[in-house]
Amino acid sequence: MRSLMLTLASSLLISACSDSGSSLPPNELPQLTLGALVVDVQEGVAEVTSVSVFDANPSDQLVVKLSGADSALFQLVDNQLIFTSTPSFDNPVDVGADNVYDVTITVTDGNGGKTSNSVQVSVLNLLDGRVIDAPLSGALVFLDLDGDFERGPDEPQVVSDSAGFFRVPDLTGVCSGEALCDVLFVSVGGVDISTSESLAGFKLFGTPSNKGTISAVTPLTSVLAVSDNPVGILESLGIQENVDDVFVLDTWEGASNGDSKSIALQFVNQKIALIVQASDSLSGESASTTLQVVAALEAQIQIDGAFDLNDPSALSAVIQSASANGSSEIVDAVAKSVSDINQLMTLISENPTTSESVALVKVTQTIFKLALQSVAVGETSVEDFVGDSDVVSLVAELPESLGLLDTDDDGLADIIDEDKDNDGFLDSVDAFPLVASESVDTDGDGTGNNADDDDDGDGVADSSDAFP
Repeated sequence: MRSLMLTLASSLLISACSDSGSSLPPNELPQLTLGALVVDVQEGVAEVTSVSVFDANPSDQLVVKLSGADSALFQLVDNQLIFTSTPSFDNPVDVGADNVYDVTITVTDGNGGKTSNSVQVSVLNLLDGRVIDAPLSGALVFLDLDGDFERGPDEPQVVSDSAGFFRVPDLTGVCSGEALCDVLFVSVGGVDISTSESLAGFKLFGTPSNKGTISAVTPLTSVLAVSDNPVGILESLGIQENVDDVFVLDTWEGASNGDSKSIALQFVNQKIALIVQASDSLSGESASTTLQVVAALEAQIQIDGAFDLNDPSALSAVIQSASANGSSEIVDAVAKSVSDINQLMTLISENPTTSESVALVKVTQTIFKLALQSVAVGETSVEDFVGDSDVVSLVAELPESLGLLDTDDDGLADIIDEDKDNDGFLDSVDAFPLVASESVDTDGDGTGNNADDDDDGDGVADSSDAFP
């Protein structure tokens, strides 16, 4: 008895010796063993199933051949049935063009013995996406088939790669159309690749696309994906984009390349993420309160008709509802800090992917988060929290290597200094906020009164003008 390696030889001469008068033993059929007869293969994967043959007659030479409707698309290599080219779900090449491939494997022994088995191979759709706060690596991503936002035993899951990308197999074919799917991606946790900070329990949602594009799973898509009125959400936030386009826009990649639309939406992502973080910390829950933030945000929009992510009173209402924290004093203080930080995000840099922006986000994920947790459990007072989390304190935590501009060298970066030239006049009333020797320009000619010989621009020199 022997087990034979596969061969595609078309024919071999078989001979046997015997004593006079003796008879040859009866020929036994060759055995053909396959790993599976019905196989699901993810698109982009060539390997299908294992193939092994065996014959009890030592002298038999086995020949294995492929036949069937789609046999030309397969080959046998090292005891494996594989596609000759990796299959694509979006571009099926099987006879029925339905991503179901049929092939028959036949083994013959040269003595009339033949065994065949048919294999049906279904190519599964892979739903591509990217988890973005900044990109999150190591995030658990699953397809929420039952809509409960929790991963069930039958819901396919993957882990995002080092750049936040993932591919979830659509095992049940729920995304068989050509538009956005009716189920959601849910992402949990992960590490922010820009700050290297772990965001345990941070939950985000997105809508898979079956258009061959990468779906974004971001704080903004989280709001849109679970909202009953995503168009209204965008309008209330002042975003003039199509909802479907937002679901498939890689804002991190776009912002990194200077795309203005991506830059604007990535700032929105960062601001919503901070609201969720603040609500998480105040609620004392380990899981993300993203769903509660969405509900609170929608409720506030119904009241006001619009929502300003920098408005402390609007933020207070959302954080109060999402966190269920009973202390209005704490919530108001937190909302004021979130408002200040959200405004600072667009002041520190014009692009949310720069080192300055990343450094600020890291401070919010570490120092500000600890301050939130401490005030939430009463370890620090509200007064101490305000002192620890105001923008002056937080900017002071930014690395000196950023080289933030400080015009008057007073230790306050210009982005938070209300008197940048330190001339005693606040920038809001200083006609020359970066010139210490000037603060007033009566005639608006661009020359400060201290240097202007005709302050009121009436053509009479100040030295001769009774009312200069």
